[in-house]
Amino acid sequence: MYTQEMLNYDWVNVPLVYTQVVTLAVYMYFLSALIGKQLTLVGGKEVDFYFPIFTFLEFFFYFGWLKVAECLINPYGEDDDDFEVNWLIDRDFEIAYVIVDEMHQEHPNLLKDQYWDEVFPIELPYTEATAKYKHNEGFFGSTRNLEVKQSDATFVKSEHDLKTPQVHLRNWKRTLRKGT
Repeated sequence: MYTQEMLNYDWVNVPLVYTQVVTLAVYMYFLSALIGKQLTLVGGKEVDFYFPIFTFLEFFFYFGWLKVAECLINPYGEDDDDFEVNWLIDRDFEIAYVIVDEMHQEHPNLLKDQYWDEVFPIELPYTEATAKYKHNEGFFGSTRNLEVKQSDATFVKSEHDLKTPQVHLRNWKRTLRKGT
């Protein structure tokens, strides 16, 4: 599920005109704020406000949001600000290998909960509104009735597939010896 969400972010591109309009609006706003928010002397009074704190905070937040929006245009690119997809993939593989290789005999203790003695019902209950959607057979995909000719159902052999498992094992052992 998370992989699909990541693919969706990469799949739908933000139109270029949106980024150009937002960038232009932010720059024009602060150009006008630079001129329009200056303090003027009225009636010869002294100015006791030397640094525009709120204008600085607006500048800081708007340009921060603009930078985040620019980074999210292509979040999986090669820039320094982009997500490191290679690191994510390597980490996921490392965790998968640790689970399979080192933690395969470690199981959490079973704890009795409120459903411990209950058995899964033979038939799930339906309301009157959903009973018409009940299926007696399982879900079948769109290729359920697809018929493939026997000649199209054979696999194409590559040179790698033609090697016997003994050849693969010998090559693997040779590689291990070279590494040590």
